[in-house]
Amino acid sequence: MPYSDQDCRTPDDERQVYGAEPADRQRHRAGHRDPGGRGVHRRDVRGLLTVPGPPGGFNPDAGWRLHPQVAVRPESFGALLYHFGTRKLSFLKNRTILAVVQSLADHTDVRAACRAAGVADGEERPYLRALRVLADSNMLVRKENQ
Repeated sequence: MPYSDQDCRTPDDERQVYGAEPADRQRHRAGHRDPGGRGVHRRDVRGLLTVPGPPGGFNPDAGWRLHPQVAVRPESFGALLYHFGTRKLSFLKNRTILAVVQSLADHTDVRAACRAAGVADGEERPYLRALRVLADSNMLVRKENQ
């Protein structure tokens, strides 16, 4: 006989399940720890690490400015904002919103900054929404001398 009994085993003798690993190997893979393992996962403390937005919410009729810990990096698509306190990165999608954000400190309110950047009164809704998101993420803060 050309084949031995070892070579002619039926597939049910040793079923290989692809994608399954032995339990001891699965336990020691990097990045896959048991829930009862050491340390605390960031999802468990996310509420503690979240910085609350400004008290009273975003008011476009109030004065706003960039947070002192926020750096602005102009880019061809708009800009990147990086908050050194929260380590959060935000994108500004065009140069107009960048002009509004950079001029907030020079104007009495958000609507005046929008007008100065060339945003018409009927077109300011998406810009106010973007500024509200920035205020909620603590990139913008209210002016103190209001």
